[in-house]
Amino acid sequence: MQKNPLPRPSREELAAIMGKDHIALLEEALGKVRSRYEMDELWTPDRKSGIGELKFRRGGKTLITFLLDAQGARALIIYGRKERDAFDALRDSFCAAICTVYDESRTYHDGKWMAFPVERADIREQLLALLAIKRRPNRKNLSQNYA
Repeated sequence: MQKNPLPRPSREELAAIMGKDHIALLEEALGKVRSRYEMDELWTPDRKSGIGELKFRRGGKTLITFLLDAQGARALIIYGRKERDAFDALRDSFCAAICTVYDESRTYHDGKWMAFPVERADIREQLLALLAIKRRPNRKNLSQNYA
């Protein structure tokens, strides 16, 4: 397991870089993930952008990565072949913004890498449905305020 060379920034430090509005939206998205998934959270700083990324991992596999920079946050989800087939079967249940990101994302040898803007309310609302394609929730439905 990797050691974190730099500590995770505080809420105030993130707000100074990203802005308070972006932090509130990020916390809402994090709260949704934490309410349904019990995962290890791995913070990796990015010396270029001054912020970094927060990965939700369990059993050596990453469920979702939140990429943080001065412009806001993006939720990175990687789908393998089985997940892409499942998404295609459920495609009509997702909003147009999610389908656009899905269609425009590049597929690599290890899967389709999709970065969803956390600022979009329609995407935040369907974030758990995107994650459920990758992995069933391992928590009962807890309060959305868990952050």
